[in-house]
Amino acid sequence: MQKIPAIIIFVLMLTLPLTGFAGQKDYLTPAFWTSATVADVNTAFKNSADLKATNQEGRTVLMLAASYSQNPEVMLRLLKYGGNVKIKGDLGQTALELAAENRHIRGTAAFGKLKAAMNK
Repeated sequence: MQKIPAIIIFVLMLTLPLTGFAGQKDYLTPAFWTSATVADVNTAFKNSADLKATNQEGRTVLMLAASYSQNPEVMLRLLKYGGNVKIKGDLGQTALELAAENRHIRGTAAFGKLKAAMNK
């Protein structure tokens, strides 16, 4: 049996936390939110996803979903989990402002709930 070089094991140990384990999606990327379902959101939060976590652009998961989600139910679920609509990303935009630019979210019940939460 062939041994795995120590350097490969070291590199894997460093990169696994960044990429996640098999079957786990990176919820801080636009790609995740473009196709995310309510089940994906539930799974992410069962696996300790953090609503306050931000990506390199300072966007929270609620902001990413507001920008990229094609499913208003995903937004409603994030609000149910306690997504903070008042946080601003590095470019100064809130989830409501980002959702206003997303044709899949703008004008839906989810958008209305974002707006109501912003005005509290």
